Amino acid sequence: MKFLGLFLGLFIMSSFAFAQEQPLIIDYSTSLGEGGDIGQFLALQAQLAQSGRRVIVRNECNSSCTMFLRLRNICAEPGASFLFHAGHKIMNNGQIGAPVPHSMDQMVTNLYPPRIRAFIIRHGGLKVQPIVLRGAEMRALVPACH
Repeated sequence: MKFLGLFLGLFIMSSFAFAQEQPLIIDYSTSLGEGGDIGQFLALQAQLAQSGRRVIVRNECNSSCTMFLRLRNICAEPGASFLFHAGHKIMNNGQIGAPVPHSMDQMVTNLYPPRIRAFIIRHGGLKVQPIVLRGAEMRALVPACH
């Protein structure tokens, strides 16, 4: 009986380790592509960077989701897109509130890798009107998934 418990424990631990190594898929089936609280995304991005876990973007990666572009092991499938915009406060009821100060948007812009930062600046910086990275321009800036 002890052997069976030890075996089950090892099996569960190895299954958990295997699950941790599976790529994180960003597509319509997850809410990650929608964005959200930037602090939460930066925390998740740090965990993913430390683990080395691969991130695959299959379609839309909007708003805070674009923080994953800081990862070395991110890739984008051909239909992927990345949407950038100026920050805004989120109200307690989940509604979009007032814009954050411009200095905060500049700070966020500086968090991106140089190639992504240059793309944002080339398009006028983060503002209310979204900037979308897709197609040939995306393929030039984000590694393709193989």
